[in-house]
Amino acid sequence: MTTWLREVGEHTKAHRAERARKLVSRRVEVSLALRRAGWGEAVVQEKAKSYDDRARGHRERIERVEACCTEVVTVSCQGCGVCREMSPGCRAWMLCVRCRGATAAELRSRFLAARAEVIRRAKERGLFRRLQRGGRWGERFITLTVPHGAATVLGRINTAFDAWPAFLKLLNRHFADIGVKSVEWLRVFEWTPGADGLGHPHFHLWMFSQYLEHDLLRDLWQRALSRVGCGDPAPIVHVEAVTDGQGAARELIKYMLKDITANGSKIPPVVFAQVFEALAQRRMRNASKGFMGLAKGAKPCCECGGTLPRRVRKQPRTALKEGRSP
Repeated sequence: MTTWLREVGEHTKAHRAERARKLVSRRVEVSLALRRAGWGEAVVQEKAKSYDDRARGHRERIERVEACCTEVVTVSCQGCGVCREMSPGCRAWMLCVRCRGATAAELRSRFLAARAEVIRRAKERGLFRRLQRGGRWGERFITLTVPHGAATVLGRINTAFDAWPAFLKLLNRHFADIGVKSVEWLRVFEWTPGADGLGHPHFHLWMFSQYLEHDLLRDLWQRALSRVGCGDPAPIVHVEAVTDGQGAARELIKYMLKDITANGSKIPPVVFAQVFEALAQRRMRNASKGFMGLAKGAKPCCECGGTLPRRVRKQPRTALKEGRSP
């Protein structure tokens, strides 16, 4: 795994260096603008530090992934005294398998909380009644696949992300025509190796709305693809009703990025490097306005209900193996 990661790092080194350079240039521009506007040096330095930290993160991405979980964070509640140990992680989920799983789990939790609020509000409004104009509302799970027309990893990923805005615009126009003002949805991008090794990009889409014909969705997706130069007359679109929220969350948000083939071997580093660069600065997930905000709310700092700030201490994992107390 370390050898594979370092090879990916070599293939993406120039790309990461360029992104770091752009951040440093942006830091200089922002600092000059703040000084001209009369802001104090403390504000300028704080803003500059954020750009420098992000630039250093790009340059040191591989080293940080290798060092992931080598430290343990000890969190203790000032209310009940319960102490827990956890690993902070590198948060570089595209390269780190552990953080990829943690990121997906966190997103699933937020999705389920937002979905529960949507269902609660729908029941209050009576949207599940069958005898209403347009029919009852419900949940559906939609998969939009990208035909393998492009001969490169970058080409296929670009086709997916270029077609999505066109599809969303066509879908919104359809809802406007039938008098629906808004629907709730969450879209997650997923990339798997595919049969030819150049990738199988697709979107998973959860939607809460009135009934949508499968033929309608396939027609809208085909029109969106044709607008970006992909002329497949019958792209694969899968639609199914959601009956289990937990199952929908697992299917909607699985791994987002798969770095192993069907036989269990790692994807060639040069191919994965192309995926890494193609997905840079892409929005892997997108949602209807305000949907994910439904998951936000004031939460206690601990299960005991305490609201005092938690005490946090960080130490190397080796210290725990040697039996030293935090």
